[in-house]
Amino acid sequence: MAWKNGELFKLKKQNGRCWQACFIWDKYHWISTHEMDENLAIKWAENFIIMQGKGDRRFETSLTLHEFAKDFFSKSDPKGYRKRMKLLGKEYSEKYYSVRNSHINNYIIPVLGKIKLTDLSIIIIENWYIDLRNKKNNEQLSSGSKMHILKTLSIIIDEAIRLNLLPYNPCDKVERINVTYKTKKIFTQEMYDIMFPDNIFSMISIWDDVKTALYFSIAKDTGWRAGEILALNRSNWYENESGIYSTVSVSTGTGELKNTVKTSKKGCSERIGFLSDRSIALINMLPENNRNGYFFSKNGEGFDFLRYYTLLFKMRRVLRDIVRIEDWYDYGIHNFRHTFMTRIKSEVSTEIMLKLMGHTSYRREYDHSSATQRLHEVESAREIVRSIV
Repeated sequence: MAWKNGELFKLKKQNGRCWQACFIWDKYHWISTHEMDENLAIKWAENFIIMQGKGDRRFETSLTLHEFAKDFFSKSDPKGYRKRMKLLGKEYSEKYYSVRNSHINNYIIPVLGKIKLTDLSIIIIENWYIDLRNKKNNEQLSSGSKMHILKTLSIIIDEAIRLNLLPYNPCDKVERINVTYKTKKIFTQEMYDIMFPDNIFSMISIWDDVKTALYFSIAKDTGWRAGEILALNRSNWYENESGIYSTVSVSTGTGELKNTVKTSKKGCSERIGFLSDRSIALINMLPENNRNGYFFSKNGEGFDFLRYYTLLFKMRRVLRDIVRIEDWYDYGIHNFRHTFMTRIKSEVSTEIMLKLMGHTSYRREYDHSSATQRLHEVESAREIVRSIV
């Protein structure tokens, strides 16, 4: 069988069978494409060349960013990236992959998709990412969002390098934007007084049921992340110490139980906290199967947990209809975490604060202390400073 100059693969098909392909580096070995349609078989063979890292300069030149990046982080895993990360022990949540895919579909492919991989330059990428705009209202994205989207592109290009399609990653050379994060809002004492009244039955009425009331009561008490609270069960509850301790969490994207609380390589591998009398009373009011099993599943078993977005919807409804604030949509469950750290920061040592937050170092973005709080933190120096100035 003669091979044309520059031809990388050949196809053949037998009656009733899928198309088969052989490749220039192994001309006599035919493998199934698992496709009955010839066009799909061609696409499969082209993708197989990429996966094998056998592309030459002629194939690289014709490959656009759209062709390489489409569905890169999707469940179909066309480049095998997700599978490789899992084998490397780097498992990410479905939410992580969903956000990365949205970056591709909303911000990368629409502008850069038609550009050939080999034509991507430092200038093209820099001009693109520093002017990224929200697709909904055309306003400039935050600096943090721009860097997050640039990281998505960088991951894709790193994979192209691994497959011998590019010599280097131009994302590494672009000028980094100065990142400033939008300050999160915290709950005021007045808001908490309405959301968590002293009368426990009034509080249950506000939150609709005991489980939901308990969930948000624990969020207020501990500042734990949404999925960390969802995974709590009887074995995590240390009644004599009025405390909770956990090393697991629930994925807020998929609802699946995970054997870790860590969202990255940083942070502590366990979570600790103390519960108020209010939360303890609510635990004792749970249905028996939940009280002696998982607090926030339907039947106390380790599946079918309360859904994150259902809880978020309820919280915002309370803020809108009961607390009656106009900016209710600016609050998420994570705002409890910011509020918790801000409230305890001036009252405990830095070491204890970090343990309660599950952090290994101080995180400025969680600290929304008022001027009075900040002065209180250095109060011991007041008379010394006043005496020497």
